[in-house]
Amino acid sequence: MNKIECKIKQLDLIFWSDFSKRKANGYKKVYYEELDEWLFTLDKYFNTENIASLSISQLNDPGFESRIKSDTFKITSFMKNANLAKLKSLLISSNFLNVNGIDVSNLEKLYICTSIANDSYAFELAKLYLTNPNLYISWWPVFYQLGDTLYADNIRLYSPSHFQVISCQWPLYFFTSGKILIKKTESGVKPNNISNLTNTKTRCKKFLKKFEIYLKRDYTLQDLLDMGLFYSPLSIYESVLEVMDQNENVWDLVESIWRVNNKFL
Repeated sequence: MNKIECKIKQLDLIFWSDFSKRKANGYKKVYYEELDEWLFTLDKYFNTENIASLSISQLNDPGFESRIKSDTFKITSFMKNANLAKLKSLLISSNFLNVNGIDVSNLEKLYICTSIANDSYAFELAKLYLTNPNLYISWWPVFYQLGDTLYADNIRLYSPSHFQVISCQWPLYFFTSGKILIKKTESGVKPNNISNLTNTKTRCKKFLKKFEIYLKRDYTLQDLLDMGLFYSPLSIYESVLEVMDQNENVWDLVESIWRVNNKFL
């Protein structure tokens, strides 16, 4: 495949990531060798300098999570050397949270899709506000059909914009609290010491700035089904489904999913 040189403003990528490759080992025998780097990167095939909206969907079979080298195969490695100066909207879909090292300083909207949710993920997303306090973050569960090319448009369409509030479509019972406290050390004058500018120590003092970031759930599981973003229980981790079943009658929803899917068979 040759590099696409046209000036792209929106790019939606969906690829199946299997971090191994087949190698012949004798007659009709195949073994897998783990890879240590991406076989391709964004800048290798695309002219990225005009991209304003980008979505990267890294699909994996949940059953092969042990084979995923999250430290090596980061989204930042896939995006390295790409000129994304005009990027304003970024959507990342992966089984696991994959935002470490991503520059959000100039982004307006960040859409995150993961197969699991926990307090650690919520805290990592909240910390992004320390870099860009005006960023709109929307966090969705990966309950849709793998390879569905319409989900990115639906997520962008249905994501609300809350100021310093994460629009979280994961049920809030996956988290200890809907409030996240993040801290940042800054240099300067505390707001209550502005009048005391004659004190040099006060002017140069470092102080701890605290932010309270909230998780706000905007849609129910039934809403996700109506949006086409809840396809099948087979697309959900078993451990995640168990938590859902403990907190709400999810199997009624599952039955309705099967009815919708089988109606067209």
